[in-house]
Amino acid sequence: AAAAAAAAAAADPAAPAKVRNGVVRKEPSAGESAGDEHRHRQELENDLPLSRVLLASLPLLILSFVASTRLGLYKLSADLLIAAIRTLVQLSCLAFVLTPIFHSENHSRLFTCSYVFLFMLPLAAYEATARSNLTYPGAYRDSLVGLGTGVVATLSLAVFGVVRSSPWYSPRVAIPLGGMLISNALSGMSLASSELLEELHNRSERIEVMLAFGATPWEATWLAMSSALGKALMPTINAMNVIGLVAIPGMMTGQVLSGASPVRAGRYQIMIMYMIAACTFLAAAVTTSLMVESLFDGRGVYRAKDVVKNDAPGVSQLLSSGATRRSLSAPSAKGFEGVGGIDGLETMANSPPIELRAEAMVPHQTPNETPVLEADVFGSIALGQPFGASMTLHRGEIACLSGRSGIGKSSMLRMLAELSSSFKEESPARIQLNGVERKSHQSHQWRSSVLYLPQGISSSLPGTPKDLAADLFQLKIHVHKKNIGNNATPTERVASFLREWGIEDPTSAMGQSWSNLSGGEAQRFLLAIALASDSKVLLIDEATGSLDQTTKLQVEATIKRLGRTILMVTHDEDQATRLCSSRWRLVEGDL
Repeated sequence: AAAAAAAAAAADPAAPAKVRNGVVRKEPSAGESAGDEHRHRQELENDLPLSRVLLASLPLLILSFVASTRLGLYKLSADLLIAAIRTLVQLSCLAFVLTPIFHSENHSRLFTCSYVFLFMLPLAAYEATARSNLTYPGAYRDSLVGLGTGVVATLSLAVFGVVRSSPWYSPRVAIPLGGMLISNALSGMSLASSELLEELHNRSERIEVMLAFGATPWEATWLAMSSALGKALMPTINAMNVIGLVAIPGMMTGQVLSGASPVRAGRYQIMIMYMIAACTFLAAAVTTSLMVESLFDGRGVYRAKDVVKNDAPGVSQLLSSGATRRSLSAPSAKGFEGVGGIDGLETMANSPPIELRAEAMVPHQTPNETPVLEADVFGSIALGQPFGASMTLHRGEIACLSGRSGIGKSSMLRMLAELSSSFKEESPARIQLNGVERKSHQSHQWRSSVLYLPQGISSSLPGTPKDLAADLFQLKIHVHKKNIGNNATPTERVASFLREWGIEDPTSAMGQSWSNLSGGEAQRFLLAIALASDSKVLLIDEATGSLDQTTKLQVEATIKRLGRTILMVTHDEDQATRLCSSRWRLVEGDL
């Protein structure tokens, strides 16, 4: 702006130029009047009359007519026409409102800040929330904070550090720049939040495995967050890579058409692109971080029941005549609460209660020894039925858990590993590890010690077993721990187990995609990774169901040799007889 002012002053010394309200204006000479300046503005506005603007809509009208009459695309044609009409009306109204504001000499900082931060920003945050197919309680709040952080940071740099308009709250500078930043950050942020919600809700198998092995919510969701941020920035990165080569951006085109020099227009466009990229990155990063904070509770448990289908209308639907009145706040999911907060399911008053009963017990060799795992819990499980369980596991004990399908065996294991909803504070639940209450452990430390191995998810995992093992053994909870057994690394132990179970070349086999593995191979890989960890207790859910009899016996021999403390779900009575020193069954009865 200073360079342009100097050039204007050099061209006409009698009419010096100065920066006012963010633009270079030439001071009127003695012979000029306010009327002359008004006529000059009118000439600029009439340079592109409305009749010629409407001429630009002719190709769109023709294409809409062809799409409707020849191709049968009635909805597409109608959407195009409605969008064209709304573009004309909305931008004309915006120009009508901004014209007197830009031409006024006395600008209100309150008006400028209110328009950008109390009108544009909240509306954009709502639109970003409404674009996602899924939502959760607090989604609008997280979007507003994320978008606001990105816009405030980058707009402040642009106004105070780059453009340096006088005054700083000049609407001619703040409103256009704020609008461009908000619009582009909105698109990127909505892509990031949609991607992360889809990963958490529909492709959560890897996240659950990571949590089960002791990952923090940040570690478990890092891959999903990285993918979300990549999607958010990809349109901006693609645009920056080809800008000036195959396309001239809109702002630069407008400035050149209005008479600005290409050099000045290019510099302003460079500034805008840098600001857009930074704003989009910051807004998406803050929003996805807040999403992780909102969707995991204080014990690191994923609140799956909070994620629901999003039926909020977009801004265009809100402003259409047929739209129903809705609040600008994002829709919230009304969750269920269990009696003891175990599974977050509402208790079914008429359902028979479920209890854990001991079927066969072998006396422990050292009765005074503190149990490795001790649980005494009451609450709700499975379909919200009342549930009670009291059990102990001693060092080296292999206990089998059985019961009819759907009674809640997997839910019980997830409860013990704190992978289901957290207990309420008033719950009488008590779970101890080596005599220490679970609440005395950090959540990721508890899960790495009481490790749950789920069933039937291996085929849905991304990548390869080698990738998963590398990620799991590089978690912070495992990195600082010493290798267990013969100074072998966890990866070497996994390979050793796989050789015992009939896989001759474990390194090559672990490099295959999970989707290309058979059910038996996938089960062996997951079980080997779990046995290679240094957990105190293993909670195994049907880990040998897809194995043939020979391989099943090989796996059982390894488990017996290791002497680990294990609670495993099995429907195989012969296996329970061969392997288990105690047997438990979930049954419907009286608590």
